[in-house]
Parts: sequence; structure tokens; C-alpha cells
Amino acid sequence: MANRRASMALGLLATLALAGCGSTGDGGPSMGQTLTNLVFLNEANPPPAPPPTEARKDLYCPPVSVLPGTAAMSSYAGAEGDPMALRYQVSVGETARECVDLGAEVSIRVGVQGRVIAGPKGGGGASVDVPIRVVLVDRKDNPVYSNLTRVRATLPSGQTHQTFSHVEEGLTLPVPEGGLRGYRILVGFDSQGAQRRNMGRGS
Repeated sequence: MANRRASMALGLLATLALAGCGSTGDGGPSMGQTLTNLVFLNEANPPPAPPPTEARKDLYCPPVSVLPGTAAMSSYAGAEGDPMALRYQVSVGETARECVDLGAEVSIRVGVQGRVIAGPKGGGGASVDVPIRVVLVDRKDNPVYSNLTRVRATLPSGQTHQTFSHVEEGLTLPVPEGGLRGYRILVGFDSQGAQRRNMGRGS
């Protein structure tokens, strides 16, 4: 079924969202703590970090924000916008980032954590394809880096909501003149980009 970016709050969706608040769906740590652990404590594949040729006292790390209109995504089993036909809604929850000084370059890791909530036509055991776009823009809002990753989120049997997470680790670039102040990291769901990729029209 077609996905769409959802910007308006429907009564049923609000009820479902409230039912999911305060729980990760598996009794684990909070969303924010889990994402922080993934971004800052995961050392499975750490980027090389030689000492900078000239130590920068304060390496500015660009803030993360959600692109307007991309914070939520919905799928329907019938007419779009009909709350009773809702299969699921996906929403962005927490974000985090870490910048590592590599001397002439800087490595940036970006974490995104969200939640899948099942609607009346959804249910446990469903697997949801979540297209996450991560973009870095410069001071003039020109894209310096853009990547689309598809994350699979599965609702456990018997549950109506679950969290998912993604850590973007491929963002390494030369340190621009003046540092990274004025740069921004943007994240969000990009279902149209995923459809273009499926049709062989790029990412």
C-alpha cells in the first residue's frame, strides 16, 4: 500500500501513540538511552582516530533536526486517511550525533530511533520497511552528504508497538574552512526516495 508522510494528528493515532508512550515494547531501556548507547558506546567498528595535526580545542558538532513533513509515515489497507484502514504508523523519536576529529577530516555518526505503532488493520508479526534519509547541509543549505537506508522494523507477535534504530556511520568529510558551525544534520523518512530507488532512478 502507498506510504505517505503524515502531518495531521488523527484521533485514533493519538490514542495509539499514547498507548505506546513510556515503553519500548520489550521492557528494555528508554528510547533516548538506547540510542545514546548505540551512537556513543558501540565500538564494534570504530573509525580510525589518529591525533589531529593541529588540535582543535572545541570541535563543533552540527545539530540534528527532523526535516519538516518527514517525522511520520503511515500505511493504509484501504482509503488513505481513514483511521480504521490504518495498518501502521512510523514516527521519529530520538536523534543523536557524535563528531570525531581525524585531523584533516571529521567523522560524524548519526543515530535515529523511532517507533512503529500498529493500527486496526495491522498487528504483531508484521515487518515494516522504514526508509531513513540522513543529510548534511552546509551554511548555504547545499547538501554535502545524503544517504538513504532502509531499516526493517518488526512488530513482535501480540504487541502493537515497537522501537527501531539506525546509526549512520559513513559520513566522513574534510574539515571545511571555519569548521562545521552553520552546518546542519537533517533526518527523516523518505518513502518517495525509496520508491525511486526501487525503480532504478537513483537514491
